[in-house]
Amino acid sequence: MGGDQPPLLTEGMDYLKWKREVGIWELGTSIAAARQAAVCVLRIQDFKARDFATRLDVAELKKTEGLTYLMKELDTYFKEDNTQSIFLGIDDLEKFVRPEQMQMAEYIAEFKRRLNRIGELFNDTKDIYHDGMLAYRLLTQANLTKDQQILIKAAMGTQELTSKAIEECLKRCFGDAVFCRRSRLELDTVKIKVEPGLDVHYHRGQFDEKDTDISGDNGEYTFYQGYNNR
Repeated sequence: MGGDQPPLLTEGMDYLKWKREVGIWELGTSIAAARQAAVCVLRIQDFKARDFATRLDVAELKKTEGLTYLMKELDTYFKEDNTQSIFLGIDDLEKFVRPEQMQMAEYIAEFKRRLNRIGELFNDTKDIYHDGMLAYRLLTQANLTKDQQILIKAAMGTQELTSKAIEECLKRCFGDAVFCRRSRLELDTVKIKVEPGLDVHYHRGQFDEKDTDISGDNGEYTFYQGYNNR
C-alpha cells in the first residue's frame, strides 16, 4: 500500500476530524472499495475502538459499501462520548486567547474553526451563541490592551454589535501587524472617524509596554501603538 493508507486514529484523537480525513482519503485512494474498510480498521490505534471495529460483521466490512458500514458503526460507538467532547469543545473555544505573535487574520480563522467544531458536536452550526455575545468574545479573546479595545469600540461607532462587524474592525485596525510586548519599539497608525457624541480618552508621552496614544481633532483620530524595549 505504501503511502496510500488512511490516517491513523489514535487514542484521544478527534474522531470527527479523523472521519473527514478518511473521506478525503477515500476520494483519492487506489485501494479497491471492498478492501477499504479492512484497511481503515487496521489503522485504528485506539485500543477500545479497534476492539469494537474488529467485532463488526466481516461480511459487511468486505462489501464495496464496507467503509460506509464501518463509519456508521463507529459513529454510534463514538456518540457515547459526545457529551464529554462538547464540554471539551466549549472549553477549547472559550479559553482560547490569541498568542501575542499570532496574526489577527490567523486568530480569527482559528476562532471560527473552534466555533465550527462545537457546531459539529451539537450537529447544528446555527445559533450556538447569540451573535452579539460571539462578537464580544471575538474582541475580548483577541489579547488586546485596554486602549486597543477602545480603538475597536470607537471604530465600531453606532453600528450594530455583530461578529462580522468586530471581525472587520479587527482586520482593519490590526490585520497587518503582530503585537509583541517584548519587541523593540513598533509603531502602527490607524485613522478612524469617531461618531459625534462618543468620548475617546487619549494620552501623550512616553510609551511603556501597554501604552497607546490616540490623538486628533475634528472627530478624526489617529491611533498609535508602540512598545519600548526598556
